[in-house]
Amino acid sequence: MNDSCGDDDIYHKTLRFFEYIE
Repeated sequence: MNDSCGDDDIYHKTLRFFEYIE
């Protein structure tokens, strides 16, 4: 699918983090 998985992983972790602190 996409091999820039590292960037995508950080993106999703950030989203999760912001959802968590809301």
